Amino acid sequence: MARHPAALDEVKTAFRAHLGGYQALCGVTPDLTAFAKAIANGYPLSGIAGRAALMESIGSEGGGAFAGTYNAAPFAIAAGLATFDALRGGAIERIWDVGRVMRDGLESLIRQRGLPATVVGLGSEWIIYFRATAPRNYREALDGDLDLARRYQQAMMAEGILEPIFPTGDRRLCAATSEEDVERTLEAADRVFAAV
Repeated sequence: MARHPAALDEVKTAFRAHLGGYQALCGVTPDLTAFAKAIANGYPLSGIAGRAALMESIGSEGGGAFAGTYNAAPFAIAAGLATFDALRGGAIERIWDVGRVMRDGLESLIRQRGLPATVVGLGSEWIIYFRATAPRNYREALDGDLDLARRYQQAMMAEGILEPIFPTGDRRLCAATSEEDVERTLEAADRVFAAV
């Protein structure tokens, strides 16, 4: 039986937690990986990487094509290079630190208020699930208090903190996020947790 290539979608995870992507953290080496705008800090740039045999089949010599509107756009390439310079210069460690402070702070506030919620995340990212335990799959992620999640999001917006409108939308910090930004967010969350 022929083995099908294993692909890994790193569109959301790549470079936010490690220069080697999430695959470096979890010890997986896929045959093919897809990357997106995290390569260039949000600028329109994407890429793929993989085993030589697969990559050679994509080029003109292999009969395949890799085309796109923004291929080799100079501003996106410059943004990608600057992003990797920042990441190699300590940005990943910094966003891990502020992400941990945010997650720990939110979890502490939730426990103090006795709310049926939990915080999960990695590196600079987090999600609050309004359920007693962290979900293990998508069905469980939707099996929470979605009304409470909506009220929380709207109350945070009234506090000046913009969060995703979907209860399964993850939040992310960037290297420009300051400790004061995190403190302000936690103070707002405390007021909102008390109110909702």
